[in-house]
Amino acid sequence: MSLKDTPCRSSSRERKLTEKGQEMHEQDTRKREKAFNKSYDTWKLVARETRTKLKTLCSSEDLIKLQQDIQAKHDGVAQQYEPILRNSNTTPEIVKKMDACVTLTKDILDLISNRLETVNQEYNDQLEKERVREILNKDEYGSVFGHTKTETVSSAKSPERLSNHSSSASTHSSRVDAQAEFAAKLEQSKAIKEIQAQQAHLHKLEGEWKLREAKMLVEMKQKEWEMQQQLEQERSKLQQLQAAKDVAIAAARVRAYDNFEGFENHDEEINDQTNSACYRNQNEPRLNPDAASFQPHQTVPEVTVTQESVSLAQAIASSLSMNRLPVPEPTTFRGDPLQFTDWKMSFIALIDRKPLPPSEKMFYLKNYLAGEARKAVEGFFYRDSESAYNGAWKVLQDRYGNPFIIQKAFRDKLMRWPKINTNDPLALQEFADFLQGCTEAMPHVKGLAILNDCEENHKLLRKLPEWIVRKWSRVVVEELDTSGSYPDLACFTNFLSKEARIACNPIASPLLMNFRATNERSPKRAKALNTNTQTKSFAQEKQETNGSKPKSPCFMCKSEAHNITKCPTFAAKSIEDKKAFICENRLCFGCLRKGHMTKDCKRRHTCNICNRRHPSCLHDDRKQRPVEATANSSTSTENHASLETHNVVSHASTQRSSATSSIVPVLVSSIQEPHREVLTYAILDTQSDSTFVLEDVLDKLNVDAQPVKLKLSTMTAIDTIISSKNVRGLQVRGLHSKDHIQLQQAYSRDFIPVDKSYVPTNETALLWPHLRHLADKLPPLLDCDVGLLIGYDCPAALTPLEVIIGDKNQPFAQRSKLGWSIIGSSNPHLDRQGSQSFVHRLTVKELPIPSTTDVLKALESDFTERTYEDKYVSQNDVHFIQFLSDNITQKKDGHYEMPLPFKGNSPPNLPNNKRLATVRLQCLKKKLKTNKKYYDQYKTFMEETISKGDAEPAPTTFAGETEWYLPHHGIYQPRKPDKLRVVFDCSAKFHGVSLNDTLLTGPDLINPLVGVLCRFRKEAVAIICDIERMFYQFSVTPESRNYLKFLWWGGGDLEKEPQEYRMAVHLFGAASSPGCANFGLKHLARQHKATYPLASTFIEKNFYVDDGLVSVPSVEEAKKLITESQELCKRGGLRLHKFNSNEEAALACLDPSERAATIAMVD
Repeated sequence: MSLKDTPCRSSSRERKLTEKGQEMHEQDTRKREKAFNKSYDTWKLVARETRTKLKTLCSSEDLIKLQQDIQAKHDGVAQQYEPILRNSNTTPEIVKKMDACVTLTKDILDLISNRLETVNQEYNDQLEKERVREILNKDEYGSVFGHTKTETVSSAKSPERLSNHSSSASTHSSRVDAQAEFAAKLEQSKAIKEIQAQQAHLHKLEGEWKLREAKMLVEMKQKEWEMQQQLEQERSKLQQLQAAKDVAIAAARVRAYDNFEGFENHDEEINDQTNSACYRNQNEPRLNPDAASFQPHQTVPEVTVTQESVSLAQAIASSLSMNRLPVPEPTTFRGDPLQFTDWKMSFIALIDRKPLPPSEKMFYLKNYLAGEARKAVEGFFYRDSESAYNGAWKVLQDRYGNPFIIQKAFRDKLMRWPKINTNDPLALQEFADFLQGCTEAMPHVKGLAILNDCEENHKLLRKLPEWIVRKWSRVVVEELDTSGSYPDLACFTNFLSKEARIACNPIASPLLMNFRATNERSPKRAKALNTNTQTKSFAQEKQETNGSKPKSPCFMCKSEAHNITKCPTFAAKSIEDKKAFICENRLCFGCLRKGHMTKDCKRRHTCNICNRRHPSCLHDDRKQRPVEATANSSTSTENHASLETHNVVSHASTQRSSATSSIVPVLVSSIQEPHREVLTYAILDTQSDSTFVLEDVLDKLNVDAQPVKLKLSTMTAIDTIISSKNVRGLQVRGLHSKDHIQLQQAYSRDFIPVDKSYVPTNETALLWPHLRHLADKLPPLLDCDVGLLIGYDCPAALTPLEVIIGDKNQPFAQRSKLGWSIIGSSNPHLDRQGSQSFVHRLTVKELPIPSTTDVLKALESDFTERTYEDKYVSQNDVHFIQFLSDNITQKKDGHYEMPLPFKGNSPPNLPNNKRLATVRLQCLKKKLKTNKKYYDQYKTFMEETISKGDAEPAPTTFAGETEWYLPHHGIYQPRKPDKLRVVFDCSAKFHGVSLNDTLLTGPDLINPLVGVLCRFRKEAVAIICDIERMFYQFSVTPESRNYLKFLWWGGGDLEKEPQEYRMAVHLFGAASSPGCANFGLKHLARQHKATYPLASTFIEKNFYVDDGLVSVPSVEEAKKLITESQELCKRGGLRLHKFNSNEEAALACLDPSERAATIAMVD
């Protein structure tokens, strides 16, 4: 039997832990049981609370939250139970608890699901309590809810039977209670002794464990080093085996070739012998043709592969594969709430779940925090305990993981999102991707649900181009016609993602084509930067030698030895691939650098092949202009060949334009330093009224310049205001002349739009017979830029001294004081090609320097106020003003009365939401019972509201009348912590609608705060005052008061049934109240303007909501204004009080109760 047929024999030795191992195993078991019991107790508390809440009326949001909470706690118990079950450490008690957790959670979830299905149906209190009571009656849940079943009382027992057993039951109950108390005390005493003993034992074990932990750590390090050494040895063996295998394969191939040649020789010998034998003995007996063919016996050596070798090879291969993978690590969190969830998941998965001590976890937490996030928890880094680690996580969760913080971060980023241009599909795609993230986060961050509102959607639409807004409008109309509701954020995100995919389609999208065409468009000409590296100036060599500025690495191969213009990998790519790489990495097509676009490039490279403005590595031979091979057919064959050769060389090497202009090389200098000259080309432009010079030329000349503003008019723009510099004292001379021409003044520009291919050279003159004699007077193309444009403000430079003309459509040459130039077609064999044209018709106006008065006017314009007519007023605002103007009336007590301004022409038909108000009132009741101070202040406020007539008992309503109930709650102002204000929640929704959804807000009638404050500081005597309870001074018509109902306990007695009241005034919390109150106040001022002119102006222009701020020249005028204002306000039932002034004499006419509570003299 071979070795591979032998079955593997497993070890029969019984596994037995050492004393230390057994102790560690028991300690680990206790920890796991402790964690399980803690998680089970938490779940039990949540189960009890859930059962209690299910007895009452719950909204769908509350039911979903209960469902999530009980499921989360159940998952926590299951997570702690899993390692106990895996290690076979379960006990009957733990199994019983786990079974109770699973079954009870299932029953509660089923009950919640049934409630969610019937949430829109009428609530049956008895039925729901009976369902909850069924859960309590199950025996398996006795450990969760206790063994007493006080809620289930049989109604079948008669009063007689109860009375017969009352005395015996009472005696028995007392005896049982006494025995139970005695047993509890006894067990408590034993438990205390056991706890003390266990604590002493635990301290001892902790000390021993720390010592063992240190020893184990040393041993683990030693074993790790040994394993690494062994692994290296196995790798070396594997490489040797691989090499031996390759050698064996090669040797076998050689032997095969040798055997094949031997077989061929052997076959030939056999054939020869056979043929000779046949000729010799033809009468010999023949072989049997039906016999089986001869099979030579070959001995194959048996290879035995052991299971240990296979396992070792697999282990080594697996280890090598794992080592090739990059080491995963969490990202570094710097305080962005949008990144917190992702970072938290990665940290927990890679570090927190590892069995590491708290000190190491704290070390990793410190390493993967930065910025403000690290500062927030720096105080916990001084400790290395479990509590410090958990405390740091709690701070991070509260500060960056709170759902409100996350939803605010989402909304802030949306509000800061820049406006997307019409031809920017990539920005549209980025915006759609972020909205997709908001949509995915919405189920987990409840606050993001506000993005479903149409007003929030309108804010997002302001970020988008107009064409996509029009498309979205069609989608909205279709959705409104279909479902009657505005599309939510998910619908908007899907729409925007689809449009972004269409816009970014590289084949069919015109937007992307335009976007790329914009990036690749020929930019404004700037200073050329030759990419030829064979010649360098001394300054460049010195700078590179000093090494003060490191080279930027290559964007293609990331090498610092060269940049992308000299990268061999980039040079080997096709032109299409190069352009795609440049677009993807946002590089400039002019200099192959980041940080700017091609049109703004000031360091454009010049191609060494064609002398055009692009890097040499982007040269495209396919764009070379074709050469006419049949030019000058009338010339001789030799001359024709010579001319054709010359054309090919000249054209391929320079790629020159087919036309030249009046451009001459000149030397520019200043009158102060005539020896410092700069070589540049000058355009002699008869259509420009000013002279321009490049700023680079001015820098080289080191001349003074005054900053100015120019109003520049060209063929593409009229009166464009640009920044420039005015330079005086420049002079210019020709390349071969000593006569200087003074330039009276010139303006600086950072570029002059002209291509050097339009510069005439000696080669241009040689192409035309009538200009060949000028070839020695025109220099070749010089290594300098076009740095000067001379307009007709310098006629001495433009005056033609000599002109040479040719035939029709042939160029002409002219000589000025600055030299010769050729104007017209530069090559008789080429037609004018290309899409670039340069028109130098310029009109320049220098703007005057602003005076001090102009500066003051500009500064004062920040504080000018717009009149009411200048403010934008919508149709709803017009309807609001007209509605209140037609319906405002004055009651007998002087107060004004206005109806609620609804959006429609008639009051809306709202659903009866009394059930919602009842639930909210029960929640308020719990808080009032637990907080005595809160209850007393709340009760006082409500009693004052009712006693003053601001609220009244609600009359009985008839069938068909609309009723709306307002939930209410109390708030404390930060500046008045002891004063409670009750606010009615007019935004509470029921069946998708709230009262504020139906109300008009009206126009902005509040005076601008800047204007009020500036007028307040204008005069010597300042006065401030306040209108008492301004909102509550304007009544609501009785027809509208049923929309303002609320529930409250009569006399503040929480044990009574709540009664129905309704507000009789415009209240805090209603969307229309600020507009109604401001309208009523200004209506009062306008109505009595003839009687109280000073007070009317004061109220109309110097009130900010309910606060009045004004200043007058004298104390007497202040007294008159105070008296008049109080009388005017009394006409409308308003009380003007809390007066204060910087002049005490101004307040002498007031009663002390009308003054502010605290008065401090203000200078």
